[in-house]
Parts: sequence; C-alpha cells; structure tokens
Amino acid sequence: MTKVKANNHCIRGSAYLEEFEIELALQEFQRAVEISPDFADAYSLIGKTYSELGSAEEAIVFHDKAIELNDTNSEYYKRRAESYQKLGLFDKAISDFNKTTKLNSADYESFFHLGMLYSEKASYEEALKNYKLAVELSPNDAKIQFFLGNLYEDIEQYDNAIKHYSIILEQDPEDSNILSILGKVYHKISDNKTALECYKKALSLNPMDYLTLINLGNLYFAESLVIQAIETFEKAVEIRSDNPTVHNNLGVCYALIGKYEKAIDEYKQYLHHAPYAKDIEEVKTEINRLSKMIK
Repeated sequence: MTKVKANNHCIRGSAYLEEFEIELALQEFQRAVEISPDFADAYSLIGKTYSELGSAEEAIVFHDKAIELNDTNSEYYKRRAESYQKLGLFDKAISDFNKTTKLNSADYESFFHLGMLYSEKASYEEALKNYKLAVELSPNDAKIQFFLGNLYEDIEQYDNAIKHYSIILEQDPEDSNILSILGKVYHKISDNKTALECYKKALSLNPMDYLTLINLGNLYFAESLVIQAIETFEKAVEIRSDNPTVHNNLGVCYALIGKYEKAIDEYKQYLHHAPYAKDIEEVKTEINRLSKMIK
C-alpha cells in the first residue's frame, strides 16, 4: 500500500512536469520519497526535475541514489547521462548512454546523444556508428537525419550528406532551410546548377532568408557573375544590415568593377560590424590601396 501511495505521487508529479509546473512536480516526487524511502523511480524523477531546473549537479545526487537502488533500469542511466551532458562531462555521459543502450537496445534517443557526444570529441567513427543505429531505429526522425548529414558534411563525405538531407526534404519538400543547406553542399562539389536550383527554391519559400541570399551571391561570384552577386548581396543587406560578411563581399565585388568609393564604404561597414575580425589589417590595407585609386 505504501508503494502504491508513493507511485500515485509520482504519477501526479509527472503530470505536473509535462505541464512545466516544475515546483509542484518536485513536491510530489519528494512526497513519494518520504512515503517510500527505497522507491528508485521517485529519486530518478527528482533528479530529472532538478535537471529541468538547471541544477544538474544536484540532479546527479538523486540519479546516483536511484541507480544504487536499481541498477538495471535503462531510464535511470539515461537521465543521469543527460545531466552529465549538461555539465559538459562528456566521458561520463557517454558511459551512461552506453549502459542505457545495453539495457535497452531500442532507445534511439540514447544512440543519437552518443552520436552528438562522440562528434563533440571528434571521434567521428563512433559518432557515425551511433547516428546510424539511431536512424535505423527511427528513420523518420528529421533531427537525426540532419545531424548525420551534418557530420558527413563535416568529414567531407558530401554524397552521404546529400543523401540524408534529401531524406528530410522528401518528408517536407518546402523545408527552405534544408534546401539552402543542400545548395551549399552542391556548391562545394561544384554542382553549381543544382546549387542554384536549391537556392532559388529556398528563396521562393522564404525570400527574407539573408543567409541563403549570401550563399547565392557567393555562387554568382564563383561563376564570375559579379553584377548578379552584387544585386543578391544588396538584397541581403536590406534584410540584415549588420551582417559583416555581406559587407565584405560587397566590398570585393565593387572593387572588381572599379566602384572604389562604394567598395571602401562597404569595407568600412565590415570593420564596423566586425571589430575583432582576424583580417582587419588586410582590409585596412585594401582600403588604403583603393583610396589611392580614386581620381
């Protein structure tokens, strides 16, 4: 009967937690522990609640207690792993997520977290292995497909990156963000025709996406279409005037077509918006060079 009462408090606490009533949830879980001091679920849920409150260190104390009482519950290890992850203790998080997957081989979220953690440690082989396991278990999860595609992009396996980004696009053909990302990858492999198609479709869906405009401008510049590049960069500036990259790009373009005063203005805007840029001295030198060329 005692365990039943304690469990009822946990059920109410979990309901409060789903509604983001964190303090009320914590009260219910603590009441469960008072009624049944050996109730592992309650300790684990208190740990989860403290983690939601941003107190990951305090959360771990309760996760430890839950695991001490029951070391075969995969959810307990998973919750502690998430707290370790929040604290940046990646090795401990990896250890707990690995225990989680051994106890529950169908937990795709833990494989996904392992992929992220191994990526953070630049252990790309392990990251790929775990992302692939997550995808096998949950092939329709766009988030996992995105991170796997992103990892392939980082290690320059662009065909595989395109494959996984395209899976997301099949689920949502109007995902302008994925279209833009695909455009950038196609540009990297010099398939500029397909890149252009991706950028244009992305902009048709979201014409205010200044990052896609910058990427499109870069594509035009790579194709030596400087006027089109300038027109595209100027559209980006209208949307986001404080972006330093686009001002620098405009400076380069205007200098190429002999509009030195405009180039200087754009370079000055770049220096204004990026006061700590690594190429400050190079840009100042270019401004001085262009100033001498103005008649």
